Amino acid sequence: AAGVSFSMAPAEEPKALKLKTVARGFGGIDELSQHLDESKVLFGVLRFVFGRGTFARTKYVAVRFSGQQCPTVKRGRANAQKVAAMEALGGASCELSFETPLECNLDAVLEVLQRTVVVDDHAPGASMSKFSIQSMKADIEEQLQSARRQVEAAQLAAAA
Repeated sequence: AAGVSFSMAPAEEPKALKLKTVARGFGGIDELSQHLDESKVLFGVLRFVFGRGTFARTKYVAVRFSGQQCPTVKRGRANAQKVAAMEALGGASCELSFETPLECNLDAVLEVLQRTVVVDDHAPGASMSKFSIQSMKADIEEQLQSARRQVEAAQLAAAA
């Protein structure tokens, strides 16, 4: 399984919270940002796996995308459902909010994770070093490549 996977769902009106999946995948944040519709408010979860073997740790990041082209009243109503949407999507280590697809990138997510997540080689409350961020990026890239190979193998098997 890939180290970074995602699922995004819009908050639908009116009163009852209705979430429907608009995108999910294993292509990481770059793939996620391609599915962001600037005329909607979307809620989602990113799943990261850092480390290997018994040291592997899974972290979930809640994401709220509030598109700048979404009408103000519709955006306000959807954002008012944030707590219920995040509860429906499950727990997360931290939460991020974006207003444009360009803001939704790996560096932005890792910056937040750096402040909120403790890794095994650091004391609680200590920030992660640059090496750890570089290591996290390397883990993510390796896992994305592995996911791509798995998808290609599955496609070849299905075509046979």
